[in-house]
Amino acid sequence: MNRFVLLGLWLASVGVAYWFGLQRSLHPATPVNLAETKPEILSRPIPVGAQPLAVGSGPDLPSWVAEEEISNAQAREILAEIVSETDPIEHDWLFSHFLRKLTPENCSGAWDVIKDHADTQRNTRRVSLFGLRWGQLDGRAAVAAMTGGNERWAHSMGVAAWEGWGQTDGQGAAAWMEDQAGAVSTQMKVAFLRGLAQTSPEQASTYLETLNDTPNPRLFVNAVASACLKEGFEHAENWVNGLSNANFRKSGLSHLAQDYITRDLDGASRWAVEYVQNPDAAEAISLVAEALLRQSLATDPLNLPGAMSWVADLPEGEAKNLAYSKCLHEWGQKAPNDAAEYLSQLKPSLAKDETLRSFALEIVLVDPESAVHWAATIDNADDRKKTVVAAARHWLEVDARAANRWLDEGGLPEETPR
Repeated sequence: MNRFVLLGLWLASVGVAYWFGLQRSLHPATPVNLAETKPEILSRPIPVGAQPLAVGSGPDLPSWVAEEEISNAQAREILAEIVSETDPIEHDWLFSHFLRKLTPENCSGAWDVIKDHADTQRNTRRVSLFGLRWGQLDGRAAVAAMTGGNERWAHSMGVAAWEGWGQTDGQGAAAWMEDQAGAVSTQMKVAFLRGLAQTSPEQASTYLETLNDTPNPRLFVNAVASACLKEGFEHAENWVNGLSNANFRKSGLSHLAQDYITRDLDGASRWAVEYVQNPDAAEAISLVAEALLRQSLATDPLNLPGAMSWVADLPEGEAKNLAYSKCLHEWGQKAPNDAAEYLSQLKPSLAKDETLRSFALEIVLVDPESAVHWAATIDNADDRKKTVVAAARHWLEVDARAANRWLDEGGLPEETPR
């Protein structure tokens, strides 16, 4: 076969190959199904527990979740199964759904199961959430269950119920509280006020103003202030300044200071300076001073704390006195020698006297003899006597021989009974 024939055959084969390639490009084959070719690990179904935890999302969802209502007896049975669940995530998921199925009619059945459970760690939160929900649904019945028995968990449940009752029926809860005043503790009142403040800060403020003689104003004010802070710092500040009770204003400003300190200490220090002429803000300003002291001691413990310069620049008055006292109290714990040196250089003033008193009472636990001598340098005679006596008594307890020797030498202020 001559070469021209071979060349013709080669060109023909190339042409056929080209024609088939063109046809494939114009009419592609059916695409490959990736699902059919994926590795075995990907072809397996995803476990139910890994799916989103939403009602109706999984085949293993308990049937009672879909029921419109569950009876008291059903509540007992369902909760008995839930508390036996060992997986904490599964337990919390089921329990949260169960709480949504509670009604005024079936809460007592659930309580029968919860109060008899012995697992302290897991039951503490369970009791709190259940009490909150029962209080929202039927506060009167929840509180009756609390006061009608002395079960181990009754008090914790009842306190949470007061918060729930305050959220949904503040007027009814307040009326019951007034009728049963002797049966309501401070803890219950605070819980009620916290719940009321979450839904109606205005009503909470009105109720707060009726507690003018309460011995623990800070607890009550903080409950409402925390709710007001959710509306913004300025909103909470206006609320605090509008309180008619001075003790409530003091507690409120201190709460605001603590909130500001945790977010922005520099901003808190600027804010505090604006209140130096406000007699209700002395405690709040001292809290800022303490926070500044801790920060400066933590960052540069060998140098004079920057907080002392900040306090020194405050105008004379109660706020400066208390700020000095708080700072030297704190500094005396961390570095008593440095604090003492700084204290000795302060000029005589009410602020120095207050600081000396606080410093002496701070170091008396570690060095009673020095505490007594520092107390003796207080300028105000009455404060000097009281502080020296307090320090001397502790000195007598830890080293009677040295303390009596000092007393025999006339160390005790005149006209002070021994």
